[in-house]
Amino acid sequence: MFCAGVADNTSGQSHAVVPALRYMQAYGYITLAQTTTPSPHSWAPVLLILVAIVTLAIGAFALHEVEVRMIAAAGETLALTASEVSDKLDRFLYERYADARLMAGTFSPQPDNREFQSAYVARVITVYPQYLWIGVTNAPDTSSSPPTRPRWDATIWF
Repeated sequence: MFCAGVADNTSGQSHAVVPALRYMQAYGYITLAQTTTPSPHSWAPVLLILVAIVTLAIGAFALHEVEVRMIAAAGETLALTASEVSDKLDRFLYERYADARLMAGTFSPQPDNREFQSAYVARVITVYPQYLWIGVTNAPDTSSSPPTRPRWDATIWF
């Protein structure tokens, strides 16, 4: 059904359209929802969903940044700890290397003097109580001076 009329300058609707819409509504041709203009709050659900999506995106970005920074901090701490452990291990190995050189220099003039070697090993055992076994071996890898602590030469070392 077509309704013609003169346009009203203030509302944008014609004078004849309003009575025609009332007539169509009264006889069930159209409903009230079809004749009303959109509400200014019709965008509220869309805006609510948009705000939720933006909030989730910002939260995900923030969590990612926190994760990256925590991993970097843990890596720096791990590198520093590894450096300290390496320094202590180098120092420990250098001390043991110096002890081995000292023993080799001490035993080389007297390779077959078992009493001297036993006395020297006994002194080393008193100086270094943290060692489980201290002994002197010769070239074929047999024990040439008996240690005073339990013997470990019966076990396979390597």
